[in-house]
Amino acid sequence: MQSKMKKLLLTALLCFSINGFAFNWVKVSKNSMGNSYVDVDSIKKRDGLIYCQVLIDNLKSIAGASYSSIGKWKVDCSNEKVVWLSLSSYSKSMGEGKITSATYHSSNLVGLTPNKILYPTLNSPYYNLMKFACDNAK
Repeated sequence: MQSKMKKLLLTALLCFSINGFAFNWVKVSKNSMGNSYVDVDSIKKRDGLIYCQVLIDNLKSIAGASYSSIGKWKVDCSNEKVVWLSLSSYSKSMGEGKITSATYHSSNLVGLTPNKILYPTLNSPYYNLMKFACDNAK
C-alpha cells in the first residue's frame, strides 16, 4: 500500500513541477509593448481549424498586476480570424509567477475576451501570431 502511495505522490509532484517548462516558445513578434510567442509543439490542425497556445510578454505591468498572458487560440486561417479559448495572466514575465487572473489581459483594453472573435490587422502582433500558426500547422 505504501509503495502505491509513494508512486502516486511522485507522479503528482512530477506533473506539477513541469508546469511552465513544458512549452516550446518561439518568438514571433516584437514591438514597443513587448514580445509575442507561439508554442510550436501545441500547433495542431483539426477539422480545418488551427489550435495553438500563445504567450504575450509585456515589458510593463498591465493594471499593476500582469506582466504576461498565456492563451489558447482557435484560428480560422482562410478567414484570418482568431478566437481566444482561454486566457490566464501572470505576475511575472514569460508565464511565470502567480496567476493574476484567468480572464484579464492587456487585450481587454481593446475589448478582447475569451470566446470573442478577433480579426487581427495586418502586421500587428496578433496577425503575426496567427500567420505563424497557420504556416506551421501539423
